[in-house]
Amino acid sequence: MTLTDVYNRLKLIKDVPVAYLAFKSAQNSDYIVYYESGANFHGSDERNHIKEMNVTIELYTDKKNRALEKRIEDLFSDVELSKGADAWIDDEQMLMVTYEFMTINKE
Repeated sequence: MTLTDVYNRLKLIKDVPVAYLAFKSAQNSDYIVYYESGANFHGSDERNHIKEMNVTIELYTDKKNRALEKRIEDLFSDVELSKGADAWIDDEQMLMVTYEFMTINKE
């Protein structure tokens, strides 16, 4: 799964803005950011052909939104998705829910 694939899946959630890493302007609740949070490269002696990419998805809401969380979880039910602890961001008065997974791509 590529980052474009992640974006296309997340865009299936209508009425929730999605951006890679950050938005250029302030967003109202609810919104999603996603990003590559690390990678490992493997291959033969001459060239790396395999990329193991860690992907992070962050959901920002003004209150717990279990229905929206479930939609994200359903969209990525084909990967080993890990959900982090809910985090309250006091300065923003927002709740952040984090999901992470690893995907392997052959290049």
